[in-house]
Amino acid sequence: MLRQVRQSGYDMGRRDVGRHRQAASGTIMAAIDPDRRQTPGVGRRDIVKAALGGVEDTMGINAQIGEGLHGALEMGRRGFVGRNVLGGDDDVEDAAQAVSAGYRGRNAGALGTIGCFSLHPLKTLNACGDGGMLTTDDETLFERFKLMRNLGLESRDNTVIWSGNSRLDSIQAAMLLVKMKYLDAWTEKRRSNATHYQKALAGVTDVSVPTDKEHERAVYHAFVIQAERRDELKAHLESRGVGSAVHYPRPIHLQSVGASLGYGPGSFPETERQADKILSLPIYPELTEDDLGHVAATIEDFYQK
Repeated sequence: MLRQVRQSGYDMGRRDVGRHRQAASGTIMAAIDPDRRQTPGVGRRDIVKAALGGVEDTMGINAQIGEGLHGALEMGRRGFVGRNVLGGDDDVEDAAQAVSAGYRGRNAGALGTIGCFSLHPLKTLNACGDGGMLTTDDETLFERFKLMRNLGLESRDNTVIWSGNSRLDSIQAAMLLVKMKYLDAWTEKRRSNATHYQKALAGVTDVSVPTDKEHERAVYHAFVIQAERRDELKAHLESRGVGSAVHYPRPIHLQSVGASLGYGPGSFPETERQADKILSLPIYPELTEDDLGHVAATIEDFYQK
């Protein structure tokens, strides 16, 4: 019977879109760095500065924002999603699937004034349904967020701001509190699995694998290789009982939502090149050494044919 090694997780490839540009919505699109391969961040400070320089007046982002922004982007996350979003000088860090990641000794979620995490069932720290959380070391924002999550209620009889209901269900919170006890172990197993792939696939010239830089701590929510003949490889893996996925085959600037930005095929050649090569391999903590070996051997076998 074929071994069924399932694929779990998403990477952020479809959001990794193009050169620096301010869209009508205020979105800044920053080029991926070829040296970072499949990582959808920006690995060079000059690109970060270029991406921010043209919008300093309109969005209040200082081009010298420093290690926090650079780190968030370099770690391969969506980075900082905005400034002045609450009427203050606050940097909002999207750390959606980077819980336990680190950059130069700082944790994901602590690189900006506000950190945003997803607790979606497919995330590393996952609830049984949709959920999320914010982190901040700003007491004023902390108090405001407590109001915002609960309809703006200061007390049962007084609403002080307009807001919605963003409370996390107690049953979800209880589940997450239990899972947090295991998060470090799960993360280390993901990192160990990544190391296994990095070593096992080192000699496969048609495949490039993600790696950590010395000052980074990746959590490998997804392990995204770049592969020649990607679609054929994916089919071959499937025939051997190995699940894989493409996250994602169509860059955002070529999707319907990006049509109004004026981009087209060829606008972002590095993004488009990588979209044709990226493939997510199984990386979840429950994989055994035999599972990992089977995945790597199946890839080697494909390219030796």
